[in-house]
Amino acid sequence: MIQPKGVLDLVANSMMLLASNTPKERFRSFLSKNLTSVGGAVRDYVEECLRNSGDQYNRALQDLVNHLGSLLGNNSTREFKEQPQA
Repeated sequence: MIQPKGVLDLVANSMMLLASNTPKERFRSFLSKNLTSVGGAVRDYVEECLRNSGDQYNRALQDLVNHLGSLLGNNSTREFKEQPQA
């Protein structure tokens, strides 16, 4: 299993881009292909995101929560929203 940090490094910067095949789309594709059941791997990824800080981990956590919801039968179309800079 690829460690969560390795996945985030693999997809690089997950900035919200409009072009196809963006890092966020590659990460979401990875989740749908590799995390196909509720279990230890999902928990490991979520815990990794919670232990680390930064926008990239926040976005990954949101995608993980949405993916977990879809595994449980709920589909979300919510996107991670950038917080305004103070």
